[in-house]
Amino acid sequence: VLAHEGTHQFQGRVLPSYRNMNNWIMEGFATYFGDGSRIDYKKRKIVTGVIPRDRLMNIQNMMREGTNTPLTRLAGLPANRFGGAQYAESWAILYYLLNGPEKEKGQRFITQYWMMGTDHKIGQSEFDELADHYFDGVKNLEQMYTEFILSLEPDPAGDVDEDGGFASKDFMFEILQPDDTWEYHQVGLKHTELVALTPDLPDPKDHRISVRLLPKADDTQGASDFLEEVVLPILEKKYTGVANKAVTLNEYSAYALEWLDPLPKTEEEKKKEEAEKEGEKGGPAPTGEKPKEPGADGKDTPPEEPPVRKKYRAYLIVGVTNAYLIQGEFPMEQFDKYLDAFEQVAASFSRIFKNRW
Repeated sequence: VLAHEGTHQFQGRVLPSYRNMNNWIMEGFATYFGDGSRIDYKKRKIVTGVIPRDRLMNIQNMMREGTNTPLTRLAGLPANRFGGAQYAESWAILYYLLNGPEKEKGQRFITQYWMMGTDHKIGQSEFDELADHYFDGVKNLEQMYTEFILSLEPDPAGDVDEDGGFASKDFMFEILQPDDTWEYHQVGLKHTELVALTPDLPDPKDHRISVRLLPKADDTQGASDFLEEVVLPILEKKYTGVANKAVTLNEYSAYALEWLDPLPKTEEEKKKEEAEKEGEKGGPAPTGEKPKEPGADGKDTPPEEPPVRKKYRAYLIVGVTNAYLIQGEFPMEQFDKYLDAFEQVAASFSRIFKNRW
């Protein structure tokens, strides 16, 4: 927080008018230094330019879903349209320009954009002008920056010791693996995951224990309100059979949660969905040709394997500005087999309150 707001203070002191700059560069820099800083415990100093885990996961998720703000609009968004998602977007384009494969051009881009703002109010047109000059246009810049951001991985959240323990000083928790047949993962994680464990199986993708960090925007919001207003609506929108109860996990007040994947859609439901989508798009253009039957072109289309239906159990521990979710997910028919392993990990969870220096 100090680094973020201190960046704004510095910006205000060096600019003739704070209003000259658009939010993307002001908040991009504040996020770059605020979220993108960490303690180097060995050197006993602050390191900047770190990839912030939650911002990266957020922007990558939006890019994959196609919901992020395109660069043709980001630099011109008015203040009342600049929300939480735009902090991640602003960090991402700034990080690309400062550290990407074309960083020499990117750093000159940033310098010139900033210097323009010391003279007059700037926004999208100045951004577009510099994108044309250095990157052959905004769309070309967007393509390169998107590929770069999607290729990034955050720094590991912690360290594994020789006894099978995992400790994260940055996120202040530790866990223990059930036994040495389980492997820790800190690369290729899902959104909000800090670390994951999978068993020794040929294909363990549907067997997973993870610790996740959920952001909590309102630090005055109580634990039960966070559960009811944030967590449960997200689960109930996507899953079925959602249940919860208040419990104690070790010495921590927590909520035990369970939920299920929804039943697979029938062929009739899939066809209805497709028809509705086509209707929203205006329907396919008529060609006068009948649609080809599967295999009519001489190529056999293998039938799609039905998705594995999973069952989930989790413990939610709510703090002031975030919440931990210790989560297990396994195929329904194997859930009981792996439940003991999940409960062992959950029971080993503890907060680290030591001086991080």
